[in-house]
Amino acid sequence: MGGGHAAKRNSGRTRWRRRILMSLLALFLLLIAYLFWILWWAHHNLHQALLLPYDPGTSPGENILLIGSDSHDFSDLNNNGRADVIQLIHIDEGRKRAYVIHFPRDFYVSIPCGPTHCGGLAPADNKAKINASFSWGALWHQPGLRGSEGASQLLVKTLQDLLSAPGQPPFHIDHVMMMGFCGFANLTDDLGGVDIDVTQAYDEGVQPANATCANGGAYGRWTVGMHHMTGLEALGFVRERHQLALGDIDRGRDQQAWMAAVFRKLTKSGVLLNPVELPQVISDGLSNTIVDQRMGMGYLIGLGRDVAIHNLKVSYFTAPYVHNGTSFLTIPGVGQVLTYDPAGMSELGYDLRHDQMAGYSINQNQVQ
Repeated sequence: MGGGHAAKRNSGRTRWRRRILMSLLALFLLLIAYLFWILWWAHHNLHQALLLPYDPGTSPGENILLIGSDSHDFSDLNNNGRADVIQLIHIDEGRKRAYVIHFPRDFYVSIPCGPTHCGGLAPADNKAKINASFSWGALWHQPGLRGSEGASQLLVKTLQDLLSAPGQPPFHIDHVMMMGFCGFANLTDDLGGVDIDVTQAYDEGVQPANATCANGGAYGRWTVGMHHMTGLEALGFVRERHQLALGDIDRGRDQQAWMAAVFRKLTKSGVLLNPVELPQVISDGLSNTIVDQRMGMGYLIGLGRDVAIHNLKVSYFTAPYVHNGTSFLTIPGVGQVLTYDPAGMSELGYDLRHDQMAGYSINQNQVQ
């Protein structure tokens, strides 16, 4: 009798364990299916365009150009013809360190328009503010390209020429991401806002009641110190330059402060592992972002995985400019421009081309 009861108890425990294991397996399969659905959905909502020129070359590490368009129309992120954000991200070969370099939009550079001078838009010497490459590329481009594609391609070529050197393998940009106003705002809001260190106080007035990301919002007002910002507030913050001591140079540093805040929130808040929050973050992140024709979901997933594994360390810089009375010059027909430092730019180009940014230190920004 006792043996019979024991056998029944053991049989009951076995069935109970089997049910628990089957339930756990079902939950695991549901989770896997859900994650695959997220990836499938994200892939089919990834907005790709011909943002890269045909260039089979490569450079050590990875170079990603982040362009922030001030267009209010996501159907064509170049309809206003200006790039308020030009940030180059270099990731080393081991994907352990990243370097973000801001290129002020008023840099006076040579733009590779060729003998046609960008359809007559450029002066005879093809020299202008680096931001003009974005505008001219949208208006003068190869047949079949949309405005935003031509704009991105000419800006990419301009940066590649600026950071290359005669007789050496050219500098190569691997990927481009172009984001509109609402991309900044929505991504920030999905993260519950971000904490940004404000290093220069300014007062452009309060946000009006009708301010939205679609109309560009308003610049707002901030005191020096750490502040929690909503998406609309952060959008105004990264656009402000009027009351900053060095204008667009300081605006680029503030844009990097926003990037650092977003990266910190993504990696430390658990959002990337949260199956409830992740779909919305992906949705808004992609809804106002265009990526180049080579940047698929496989690349993005692999990059995110490596960033998480290696706990990526990020350093921030402003591209070398002249630190004296000739920093800002007025060029007839062009306006006020910023002159870059040729020796410093040569050093930056060399270190980027050879994946040696660990020893680079010019104009490093202390971004928290």
